[in-house]
Amino acid sequence: MEIADTDGIARLIEADTWRMEILRAVASLGLPDWAIGAGFVRAAVWDALTDKPEATPLPDIDVIYFDPDNTGPERDLRLLSALTEALPDVPWDLKNQARMHKRNADTPTAIRKTPWLIGWRRRPVLLHG
Repeated sequence: MEIADTDGIARLIEADTWRMEILRAVASLGLPDWAIGAGFVRAAVWDALTDKPEATPLPDIDVIYFDPDNTGPERDLRLLSALTEALPDVPWDLKNQARMHKRNADTPTAIRKTPWLIGWRRRPVLLHG
């Protein structure tokens, strides 16, 4: 499979049953402004470019979202539980970025959409800032 641009990356992800299950599980949560971290895409691209026979294992699947109206950590725990129930073998990590600045004593910021974060619309698409 040729991976020359973002469309090629989207086709690569769409052809990957495991990654599509992950995207569907996260999309089913109905989160506002969400994304999955870079390793999700990077590993798939690297494996394809180097013709790896088996997928590179990921240490976790980083799910981030931004909801300033509901910043309680309890919500993250409920959402994480729902993801774990849906796909128990996936090493999930989930955080509302609207809360992280408090935890990290930092300035609040929304999710910065870059080509290295993948989100969901009608199909997986790379988000651009």
